[in-house]
Amino acid sequence: MTNEYEERSSEYGAAYEGGEPLEIAELFIATGEWIERLAWSPEAADAAMKALYGVVVFEGQKEVEENPDAPWRDLWRDGIGRTWDSRILEVAIDLHAFAFYGLCPSRRLMEAEEDEDLVIAIDRMVEKMRAILDAAPAGWSRLADVVNTVSAAEARIRLDTGRNVTPEQLAALAKVSLKSIKNLLALKDGTSDLKLDPKGEISRSAALLWLNGRSGFRSSLWQTANASVEASSQPEPTLGEVVFVPVAKDGSWFDPRTCRTQRGYTIGPKGSEITVEDYREALALLERMPTPYWRRPNMVGNRGIVAGTTWQRREIAEIEQLRSPYAEGYRA
Repeated sequence: MTNEYEERSSEYGAAYEGGEPLEIAELFIATGEWIERLAWSPEAADAAMKALYGVVVFEGQKEVEENPDAPWRDLWRDGIGRTWDSRILEVAIDLHAFAFYGLCPSRRLMEAEEDEDLVIAIDRMVEKMRAILDAAPAGWSRLADVVNTVSAAEARIRLDTGRNVTPEQLAALAKVSLKSIKNLLALKDGTSDLKLDPKGEISRSAALLWLNGRSGFRSSLWQTANASVEASSQPEPTLGEVVFVPVAKDGSWFDPRTCRTQRGYTIGPKGSEITVEDYREALALLERMPTPYWRRPNMVGNRGIVAGTTWQRREIAEIEQLRSPYAEGYRA
């Protein structure tokens, strides 16, 4: 791979904070709740969802056996929120890298043969994710980030292979609202090159011209990836153990150094705050909150409550380097 590709890949690994993992977890949980209603039996749903958890989640069976009395909902909320080591989440995250960073998905996840054309494999991967979204009952899970990722992936592969795009696909790839694209399409004064053809699509040339004028758009590099590296028998490089940490609107996140006081970590909404000494325990409690809240110092040192608006993946090894000055024998 070229240095540019490696740099882009590193950039993605450090910056990824998509909501796909939690949205997919919610979809699994909604499925379990439907099974419970359909079977008219909480016991049946518990057995079914634990069996599914054991197959879908990395080391899920081991976790089920170690926690036989744990409610199935807790397993799914904790497991998917804590790890991305499951096929569907790997696919979603790889697709995010392709859609927004122009990186090549893994041949393993695309289920591509060594000599299979990448375009065919990527098209198939995108179509399978679109089929999942189309089959998901309305309202079972928010799925906004997953929908956006799939739409952006559709836009990129279409543009990179000479095809036009829909307004929805272009909006997703550009990370703007559909209304913004429709406003540009409605301009009649010649200031916008974006126009709809008879099929209701935007031409490839006009879309690329507009995208390349946007500072946040990343050109495609997936064609330059050395496919033989991934197709070889050598194991793919992987991250170490990872967790998802909440991130506030101002960019601050729940880290073990700045968020800790001599007493520990203060979490929970105002009026219902608790103090937890251990970082991993505090993080697990934040994962269970509908909206995670925690106290941290602002720019002038005053400790205030912030609410998490998204989740970001962090390696344990990285977090362990952020030892709090208040924590003797700190452990993540």
